[in-house]
Amino acid sequence: MNMEIDDSVAGAVEHVFKVMAATYGAAWDRALGIAPSADVKTIWANALGDFTHSQDAKRSIMWALKNLPDDVPNARKFRTLCLSAPKAATPMLPSPTVNPEISAKVFQAFSAAKAMRVDPRDWARRIIADAEAGVKKSPTVLRMAKDALGVA
Repeated sequence: MNMEIDDSVAGAVEHVFKVMAATYGAAWDRALGIAPSADVKTIWANALGDFTHSQDAKRSIMWALKNLPDDVPNARKFRTLCLSAPKAATPMLPSPTVNPEISAKVFQAFSAAKAMRVDPRDWARRIIADAEAGVKKSPTVLRMAKDALGVA
């Protein structure tokens, strides 16, 4: 069962084991049982591997060590404890300052664009008006224009 363990994970496991031994004493020794210590550390390394890749992830282990339960946790329970650690606050960028002159210009541009808005069916109205004025239109084009306007 002895698998290759990353140094950062191995260091985390060693630290956790020291804290657990100091916190739980003989109960920790009993919890480890008679399994080879390398196998037990491999199980713990697998459980803690996701919490060693960044300082933020390592904070989860430290939080778990500060919030240990009364009973000795196994690797799975300790991992669950790490997962329940509060997430670090994400720093937010400050709100941008708004230049009132630029804001007014942008608002005017949007207002002008809105005023110039064209009805998307104007093409159909023009075709029908042209046909009624005597401009020759194909029956298919005339039918599409009428369908677009819902006219029979």
